Amino acid sequence: MWIEISKYLDVVPPFLLLVFFIFSPGINFKRDYIFWYLAAQLVLNSLSMVIYQVFDGSNLVVYNIGCVITFYILSAYFASIFQFEKIKIIIWGIAVLFLAGLVLNALKFEHLLDEFNSNMYGLAALVLVAYCFMFYLQNLLNPTQDVVHSSDFWYVTGLLSYYTSSFFIFITFNYLMRSNHQYDNGIKLLWPIHNVLFLVMCGYIFKGILCKRSPMKYT
Repeated sequence: MWIEISKYLDVVPPFLLLVFFIFSPGINFKRDYIFWYLAAQLVLNSLSMVIYQVFDGSNLVVYNIGCVITFYILSAYFASIFQFEKIKIIIWGIAVLFLAGLVLNALKFEHLLDEFNSNMYGLAALVLVAYCFMFYLQNLLNPTQDVVHSSDFWYVTGLLSYYTSSFFIFITFNYLMRSNHQYDNGIKLLWPIHNVLFLVMCGYIFKGILCKRSPMKYT
C-alpha cells in the first residue's frame, strides 16, 4: 500500500507548497527560485505520471529534461544566496560545463530518449551538495543573520538531505535498468524510496517558507 501512496509523493507535496507559497507574505515570484524549483518539479512529475500511468509510455525523457531544468534553477538559487561574486561566476561556469557534459553523455554513454540519465543526475547531485556545504561554510565564516531562523537555511538543508540521500539512487538506476531483470525487486523499491526522500525535502522547504526570507535577496 505504501508503494501506491508513494507514487504521489513527488506531486502532491510540491502542489501544496506552491499553494502555501502563493499565500505567504513577502514572496517575490520573479526572484524566489525555490518557488520555481517546486513549480518545475510539479509540472514535470505530473507529466511523467500521466505518461506512465495513463498512456503506459516511457517517461524517462521527461525526467532527463527535469534534471537540466532543476539544476539550472538551483544554480540560479545558489548564485543568489552566495555573498561573493567570484563564487557566482564559478557557479555559472560549472553550469556551462554541465551542459557540455550533458551533450557528451548523450552522444557517448546514455541515450536520453529511452534511458535514465544516471550520469548527469549523479553529477548534478554532487555539485548541489557541494553548494550546500559552501552555504554552511559562508555562514560560519561570515554570519549576517540568525541563520537557523532564515528561510535559506531550511531550503538548503532540505536540498542537502534530498540530493545526498538520492545520489546512490541516481547513479545506479540506469545500471539496474540494464541488468536483464536481475534486480527487478530492487528497482521497484528505488523510486518509492526516492519519493519519500523528496517528501522529507518538502518538509524542510515548508519550514523555510515559515521563516523570514534573506534580506540579501529581497532588498
